[in-house]
Amino acid sequence: MRQLVSAFPERSVYKDCSTLGEDFAFEVYFEKLYNQGIRRVFLDEVCKIDSELIADSASMLIIITGSVKVSVIRLSNMIGRGLVLELPPITYTERLQWEGVQTSPEYFEQYLKTGTITVGMQDSETYWRKYVVAVVEDTLGSYLQRTTLEGYLTFPDTDKIMKALKYISLCQFVYKTKSGRLVDIPALPKKINLSISDFKDLKVRYGLTNEEIVIVCDILVVSGLARRITSINEEELSRISGGRLNTLHTVDSNVPALIFEYPWFASYAITSELSDCDNLIDIWLENELMLKMTYLYRYVDKYRTADMEEIDIVYTIGDRLTSSLAGLECKNKSATNISGSNISSYLTIKDRLNLCDLVITSNDKTILHDEYKIVRNDLVALALEREYFSKCNALFNGHSSYVFCDKTVSELL
Repeated sequence: MRQLVSAFPERSVYKDCSTLGEDFAFEVYFEKLYNQGIRRVFLDEVCKIDSELIADSASMLIIITGSVKVSVIRLSNMIGRGLVLELPPITYTERLQWEGVQTSPEYFEQYLKTGTITVGMQDSETYWRKYVVAVVEDTLGSYLQRTTLEGYLTFPDTDKIMKALKYISLCQFVYKTKSGRLVDIPALPKKINLSISDFKDLKVRYGLTNEEIVIVCDILVVSGLARRITSINEEELSRISGGRLNTLHTVDSNVPALIFEYPWFASYAITSELSDCDNLIDIWLENELMLKMTYLYRYVDKYRTADMEEIDIVYTIGDRLTSSLAGLECKNKSATNISGSNISSYLTIKDRLNLCDLVITSNDKTILHDEYKIVRNDLVALALEREYFSKCNALFNGHSSYVFCDKTVSELL
């Protein structure tokens, strides 16, 4: 927001609402600014104050932001006008621009581990882990202080919420298995297990019930710390996919699965350096690309069969009553190794689901084949981010017809 103010400093002002008292008079404040020639007011962290304090101004542009998504949306609705834009955490694109460097597979892997691309910075992993922990805990604190979650008779205490968060931060993609239990944490090296002081308790989810974890999942979603993979149910999925898909990953009856906003937030549970967790990079890669796709596509989910056939991500294109399907398989290995491996199972699924596009990612280079494409991980991430930036720009300029992306990943590239 400070960058936006600097673009037009004579007519703009920034205000951090987290420092305001309960008796702050916005109407008086806005009138004073208007008389000084200010026409754009940027209010940050509006979730930190009582929503009843905020006033509107018909003569100035008011831009509000906050770390708790539901609070900003409710405030916008209370004011009665305006446009809501949902911004993801700091993107890979922004990191590259801030550092003034060109993308590379190495930079993107560093981004997956720590959220930054500053390779070689002393204690960079420790710094960014602490930063993300602070952001998440501050957001949760703001939510719990100012907002209530409706529809639940009982509510977990703070200790249970933080324990559930530790479990969710490791799983990242949270869904209910066929047994009715929520998914287990991923397999970790013995060294990592030993570094987690309460690993045995973590492995059994601290004895938390499914309902308690689902409530925390809902808190994360309305706080803006996680996203649902889709907004549709299985019946709608079957209809828009022409019957090709009828099973949806869920955390509860017809409540779509959740994916966490920060892949590197696994450090909330892991106390050793993330460089020791190379076997988790594949999971973080898949989840990060899947997360970016939830900002663009109506339906995004992992595809699994009873015979263990799978494609990491299947998604619908556009917003038609029946939509084309496409696939993305995430690999953190060289393109040569991928081309030399047996990919017939992916092509079988491509034919079965009639996928119009299949992209397989690699960590070094791009190779084009007739039936599929191998594309560098970092380039796929940049293409997805750029399309979402374009969507926000279109919405901001009044082109509200854009709902869901009508291009495949190949077309975005």
